[in-house]
Amino acid sequence: MLADYHIICAKGAHIIYKQLPLIIEDAEKPLTFTAGTFFQEMYIELAALESRVQETIDQSHGLLKHDNDYNRIQQIPGIGPIIAAKTIAAINTGKQFKNG
Repeated sequence: MLADYHIICAKGAHIIYKQLPLIIEDAEKPLTFTAGTFFQEMYIELAALESRVQETIDQSHGLLKHDNDYNRIQQIPGIGPIIAAKTIAAINTGKQFKNG
């Protein structure tokens, strides 16, 4: 939709999120009032989603911070907090598996 106003940027929500404030306020490439309002609302929605994602990450880290399995998994090279949390969520204690 930005291309309709000759505004080209890379694809991806995180890129658009970073660039929207600059695009909305750019005096050299004015958007129509309706388009400016639409993109401003899009930015507000993306900001709310970004906040929710960060809250969820913070909450899961807080819950798992003192979990021995969570900390042990992170000792594996290339495994960070997000992959460790997903692993714990997927396999829990692993007792549901008959063998390794």
